[in-house]
Amino acid sequence: MFLNIKTAFTSIIKSSTWLKDEEKNLIIDKAEKIVLKTGYPKEVIDKDLMEKYYEGVEIREGQFLLNAANISRWTMRKNLAYITKTYIPDDYFINPTIINAYYIKYNNIVTFLTGYLQFPFYDLGHDALNYGSTAFSVGHELHHAFDTQGLMIKDGKVGDWWNITFQQQFDNRKKCFTNKYSQYGWGNIKVNGNRTIDEDLADHGGLRTSLLAYQNILKLKGSELKLPGFENYTSEQLFFLSFANSFCMETTEADKITLVQDVHTPLNFRLIGTVTNSEEFSRIWNCRNGTKMNPNEQRCSLW
Repeated sequence: MFLNIKTAFTSIIKSSTWLKDEEKNLIIDKAEKIVLKTGYPKEVIDKDLMEKYYEGVEIREGQFLLNAANISRWTMRKNLAYITKTYIPDDYFINPTIINAYYIKYNNIVTFLTGYLQFPFYDLGHDALNYGSTAFSVGHELHHAFDTQGLMIKDGKVGDWWNITFQQQFDNRKKCFTNKYSQYGWGNIKVNGNRTIDEDLADHGGLRTSLLAYQNILKLKGSELKLPGFENYTSEQLFFLSFANSFCMETTEADKITLVQDVHTPLNFRLIGTVTNSEEFSRIWNCRNGTKMNPNEQRCSLW
């Protein structure tokens, strides 16, 4: 799956009409160097390594509050030690039970923890479902290598790697996303598109890349078997149903103010923002021009 996402991403970059050849080469080179880590760190199944990892933690029987304070102190010291390191060591990935995936920009590493790589996010028994959920997340994390922060890092070093023309084009395209997402919200409670821009770019890129990767699979093996109860849906439509399912949520009035403070756009607006920017979504679902899901407005596109 990861290789398929990389291949699709490379194809998208090569077909870009605004990137110059040298810029395409820089982006593709960085993407090819991205390392995928999955599951859990070696410390989890090695007692000696685990003892070494937790060296310095003082635990006393019957002293719950003191033990909690000692663990908190040890954790803070360990985290502060990472600040001075350009390359984050492997023991940073110590909790595999968390349902999460993330990109570490200085290491150029995408990590999917064990908690994520299981039902209902993965191993759904159908490529359309897996690519609409997990492959989207892979493409999302890959695109963080090329968001507003990731673009400034090459081989672990911060620098000005791009010419003024690239910067202007990128900023103009970024502004389209910022303006679009800043319109989302509930009444006067609005999303701050400047705050969420990196995640919004990753969502857009992740959807486009995972869909293309899945379409490449369909070209090789043809349509997949129909799912019981979903016989009237095409394989590509099942992809989007799986994608949308990942963003299901319930929101209370109290949640709304907190949600718009996050670097992620609230889930319902993440879904609407990505699919209404996708020409493929409108084609696959036969959305009429001028409707909510295919509005008569400029679509935002990064590459």
